[in-house]
Amino acid sequence: NYIQRLSKINGLSDVGVSAMEKAPEENSIVIAYNSAIVDIIKDGKIFSLRGIERENIIGLKRINAISFFENSAFLSCSFGIVEVDLENVEIKNTIYLESGIPVNDVCVINDSLYAATNQGIYSVNLQSNILDYNNWGKVANNLYVNDLEVVDNTLYFSVSDSNYVYKMDPNVVMVNSFDQFKFIEAIDNTLYVGSQRKLWRMVNENAFETI
Repeated sequence: NYIQRLSKINGLSDVGVSAMEKAPEENSIVIAYNSAIVDIIKDGKIFSLRGIERENIIGLKRINAISFFENSAFLSCSFGIVEVDLENVEIKNTIYLESGIPVNDVCVINDSLYAATNQGIYSVNLQSNILDYNNWGKVANNLYVNDLEVVDNTLYFSVSDSNYVYKMDPNVVMVNSFDQFKFIEAIDNTLYVGSQRKLWRMVNENAFETI
């Protein structure tokens, strides 16, 4: 095994990374840049997608987060959601929510796609036409939602300017409060919560232990 350093000199399209994730079921890494260019590293090759960068969109074009479902990468953008086909390495869909509001994060639970926005959480059935805004519904109102995580098919999320972690059960429920809260992250179906000085791990539905 060896470590290879990648840069713009030897293949990457840009500098200034806004988001980067590895596809859990694909040998692919998706890198999004501040310029809205997207690189996909797959089977040792680097593919560049410039469709978002070149799209005629009024306002900011920023990729906030990257999520995966089956053979797709969902890019949470300042104007909506972009679905990328990882198998064919191409942009498959561009989804606009109400008034083109920014999307901070997305996730999939069972047959539904969820989107975190500064107006709440939206969801749509993946068997429907996800491009039609009328098929989307709001499941959490008037919350500036930053991050979405899934544990045991339950949706957990964080809210701007709040020390609480929340979940949908089926309505919005406060799970716990964490001093100087910074982030949540689901790893191997376990929820982790981080602050400036501590890291917690969820041990059951509402209980956490310090690591």
